[in-house]
Order: sequence, then structure tokens, then C-alpha cells
Amino acid sequence: MNISWKWLSELLDLSSITPEELSEQLTLSGFEIEHIQQSTNGDTILDISATSNRPDTVCMVGIAREISTLMRKPLYLSQTQTDLVIKRKNIPNINRIYRNCIYGAALGVNIRESPQWLKNRLSIYDIESQNNIIDIANLVLIKWGKQIKLIRLDKVNIDNITEYNLFNTSKEVRSDEILYHNDGITTSQINNKCNILIQTPIFKKDISIQEEESNNSTYGTNLENLNKSYFENYDILDAYSEATTLIRHLCQVEVTNVTYLSSTDIAYKPVHFSCDKAASLLGPISRNYNLSTEKKIEFQLYEDILDHLNFIIHRNFKSYYVNIPSYRSQDVRRQVDLTEEISRILGFDHFKDKIPSTDKKGDKNLSRYRVTQIRTALRNMGVNEVVHSSLSSQRDSTMDIYNPLTSEYSCLRNELMTGLIEANVSNLNQSNDLVNIFEIGRIFKEDCTIQVETTHVAGLISGSKNIRRQWNESPVYASWFQAKGDLEELFEKLNLQVKWKSSTADFYIYNNVNKYFHPKYISIIYINEEPMGVFGKLQLKFKSDSIINNMYGFELIIEKLQKIYTKDHRRIFQAYSQYPSIIRDINIEVSYAIPSNQVLKVLQTFSYDIIDSIQLFDVYDNHELKKGYKSMSFRIRYKKIDSTLTNNEVDIVESELKRKVYRELNSIR
Repeated sequence: MNISWKWLSELLDLSSITPEELSEQLTLSGFEIEHIQQSTNGDTILDISATSNRPDTVCMVGIAREISTLMRKPLYLSQTQTDLVIKRKNIPNINRIYRNCIYGAALGVNIRESPQWLKNRLSIYDIESQNNIIDIANLVLIKWGKQIKLIRLDKVNIDNITEYNLFNTSKEVRSDEILYHNDGITTSQINNKCNILIQTPIFKKDISIQEEESNNSTYGTNLENLNKSYFENYDILDAYSEATTLIRHLCQVEVTNVTYLSSTDIAYKPVHFSCDKAASLLGPISRNYNLSTEKKIEFQLYEDILDHLNFIIHRNFKSYYVNIPSYRSQDVRRQVDLTEEISRILGFDHFKDKIPSTDKKGDKNLSRYRVTQIRTALRNMGVNEVVHSSLSSQRDSTMDIYNPLTSEYSCLRNELMTGLIEANVSNLNQSNDLVNIFEIGRIFKEDCTIQVETTHVAGLISGSKNIRRQWNESPVYASWFQAKGDLEELFEKLNLQVKWKSSTADFYIYNNVNKYFHPKYISIIYINEEPMGVFGKLQLKFKSDSIINNMYGFELIIEKLQKIYTKDHRRIFQAYSQYPSIIRDINIEVSYAIPSNQVLKVLQTFSYDIIDSIQLFDVYDNHELKKGYKSMSFRIRYKKIDSTLTNNEVDIVESELKRKVYRELNSIR
């Protein structure tokens, strides 16, 4: 925005500073100065860019407030204000969705050519002078960032404009009835008189600029280049008051029946402010503000800065509460925001940038060590780490970004698998080989009405032909069990005992990634009876067959992997028997409804000293079995620690074991 030095000097005293010095101070306080140039009429123009979180500084008054705070100089705005009789009325309940607005009538307005000072002021912003009434509205928009809408009263019946129907009446006005609406639609009739309704625009609360543009299409209004401050209610009374003052002097007419329609103002809660917390964040300063050199900032200095920012401070014993003015209510809401304002006004260059000395050494917490262990284990397995952005274009994401830069980054991802698959698909499209990759990153999901951020680890493995059944055979892709064994190697290195179960729709990772997996080759991984991840074989739909479907993918909740050495997972060392063992296989016929891990769990519940291990090695069915039943084969290793086993001892235990198992499984049925 172009800022006139002469105009700025009318609002505050700039005699003690040059434009270059002011430019440096504004830069240090967070504003970007594009350039400084001289105009043809001898004025100095500063091109200042404001940040997106400061819509209050896109007008002359907003910049003047900021400079007033930086220089500790008073702001002179009352010179342009006069006493204005205003009727205040509540917005009817049926129209409470609208923002506050002001309207009044000017009868017999003399439309003339604007004075030269007004033309010169508008020329700074490349605005061509139309006539006195239109130029006044333009001046108010530049100075206060507020729009004034002018409607002919000879086209609109003033008697019908009340607080009950103003909202609907303004929508019914045709474009040829509008004298001015800040969009280029003007009627520059010089030396003419007319009656004008002077009104601030009517906008709905909590509505975007694009929606307002479509709602006001009746007027042909172009709101594309207007700032967010244009829709806010702060400074609306001051802006309207100055407009009426200028109309009185330049148009020789009074604005009468001024009415302010408003609803209950929003009650902004004061922000709690802690001096100790602010001091710990800011640290010592090297500039002397009535303090000793390099001393921590005291509250007197805080109070002085907040006072110049027009923040109101309340003391409550040892606590302080700060009321924020309405024009800063959108960007100052927390203690850290107040601390940032203090540091910005003091000047970032006046803080010590020396790292304080300390004899304490920082330590990594156990979670960081665990993540490093997971990363190292996967790398040792030959899997390469990749990193993707948390922003994505996933259609099934529930967390959309309000104002995305591009459509490719329109939401926050809810799983990592998509990015890994897209990376390998891109490799294939460029005639490259598949790569075993993994990623440790954050995902975002909604838990009821709460947004949750958590960390996952996901990977694609076994994508190459590196498995040989015989040395003289060609290599083939890994099978389900071989790929599953690779992932179990990771769990073994992490000393975690997991269980594999069939898929379920109650697990959010499964719901997000099951579209990528073969329905028969997908499993949920459990730890401590809680789901912690998904593993499966890819099944992607392409125009042609793709070798990527030979890969296996997994996605795990990394917090569940960070449980280190719980009591049930500790390694137990015991004496090794030097006597030979006896291996026996037993078959157990059970219903298809009973899963194999449940049968194995039943077998392991019986404590026999001579049973060393129990493993499932086969599951089958044939016509000789009862319908609806399957046969499960378990291999049991028997061993004694102090003597050699006899077949008679094994037979006794085996028959007793079968009897107890069938009795237990029958009770399960």
C-alpha cells in the first residue's frame, strides 16, 4: 500500500525521523518496505506490505497506529471528527445474521468538482477524481479501510428504509440506482443536486469474501481486491463520522437521521499475561529502557508498550489480564501473541542473540530413542526412508484446508500409504525399478469432534524378485508368509510380541487404506489386545498390469511401537537342557468358527514341565472330516532339564493334553 509522508505527518509528529529511518523500524517490526520514492508534487511515498494476519494495517489509519506505537507518539485523529447525533437501534432478530451498519440521509447534495487537495490525495493511489461526493467515499476507503455506499433517494423511498427492512431494501436496489459503490459504477454529474442515502454495506457475519461477491452481484460489485478488514466493524463509526464531516464542508449539506443498527457486540475475553513467562521467552535486552544493561524486562516496560498498543491492562494480585482492542482481536488471542507484540515493538535487534551458558546437557527422551531404533531397524532390513508433505489432495480426508495454495495441497493427510504408493508409481512411469521404502510422519484425523495429530510408520517391502526355492531356479517375488516374516523381524528387533488377526472395520487405519490391499491378503496387527497397524498385499487398479501389485505394505501407529520392555515382553534366560528332546505331531479337529490362534492359546494354558514348545505347522480339510470342520496340526517338542525323556512319559502327557483340549474347545463352542 502506498503511504503519503505528508498525509502521515498530519496524523502524528514525524519531525524527529526520516522516511529511511522509519522504513528500518517498520522492517524490524515485521512490515516489508518495497521501496521509497518521490512524487511529482514533492511528497515521499512509502510502499508498505502488511502480513496476512494484520488486516487492520491495510489503510492509512492502521499504518499510522503502528508507527505511533513504534515511536511512542500520540495519534491525531480527533481533528477530522465532529459531534454527530446518532440513533442506535438493535438489529431485528430476523436479521441478526448481518453485521452492524450505519445509514443516514443527505438532502440536496451539491455535486461539484473536488478541491485540488482531495484530487492530489487520490492521485497517489492512481484514483481519478469523479466529483466531490464520490471522492469523499474513496478517501474514507483509503484512510479507514471502510466502504461507503451511496444510493439515490429519488430512486428509493426514504420512508421505507427502516431497521426492519433495510437489509431487504438494499438488495432490491438496481445498479442504475446506485451513485457509488467503490466498484467503478459512478454518475459524475457536476453542478447538480440530488438526495442521497449514505450507508455502510450490509454483509453477513462469518461469510467469505467470495460469498459476499456473489451475493452483491446485483450491484456489479467487484470485491476481489478488498481486504478482510473491509468486512469488520471496527472503526466504522469513526469512518462514517469523517465522511459526514467532509460532506458537510464540501457538499454544503447536513447528514440527518443517522441510525446505527447493531446487534450485541462480541464479548472478547481478556488475555492472561504472565511477566515471568514473557521474560523467560524474551530473555535479556541490551537496549536501555530505564533498565540496567542486559537485565530482564520488567513489567513497567511491558505496561508502557501495551499501553501504546491501546491494550488495557487489569491487575489481579500477581496476575495481569489484558483487554485487546477490536481491530487486533483476530491476531492477538494468547499470552504468546502478547509476548510477540512486545518483542516486535522493542525491536528484535535489541535482544541478546548469545546462547546462555549452562552446565546442563539435554537428553533425548525414550520416545526419540525408540523412533531412532525403528528407523535403524528398517534401514538394516534394506528399506529406504522417504519424506512427504503432510499436505495432500486425498479425497477422503476429513480435514480440509480453508484457503489452500493449490488443489494438490488442499487437505491434511489421514494416512501415509498414498504417498508411498505414488512414489513407486512415479518410479515405474519413469522406467525405474520398484524401491522398498518407508516413512515416519504425522497424520491427522478426527476423533468425535476433536482433531487429533499422531505419528505413523508405513512402508512398502518385498518388491523385487529375490527369493529362490533352489539355487538353480530363477528368483521369484516374495509370498505372503515371507513378507510377513520380514515385518516380524522388525517386531523381534523391537522386542514386541504381536498378534495377527483378520481385518475389521472398527480400526481407522484399515478404513483409510483397505482400498489399496487385496481383500484376501490383509491383516490387522494387535499388541496387548489393541489394534496397532495393518499389513497386506497391494491390489491397485491400473490401465495395464503393474508389478507394484507384488509389493506388500504396512502402516503402524508408532506410539504403540514405543512401549519399551514391558513386564510381559522381557527376555527370560534359562538353563539349556543337554538331554535329547522328543518331537510329536498331534491333529485337532475343530469347527471353522474357531481361529487357529485361539486353539494355540488353549494349548499353551496347560503347564507341563516337559513341554518345551508348541507350533502350528498345517491346517487342512478333506472329505473324510465332518462338514464345517478343519484339522489343525501342531508340533510339540518335549524335553527334560535333568534327565532323558521316555516314550511312556510323553504318551501320558500327550493323551492328557488332547483330552483337556477337546474338553476346553467343546466349552468354547
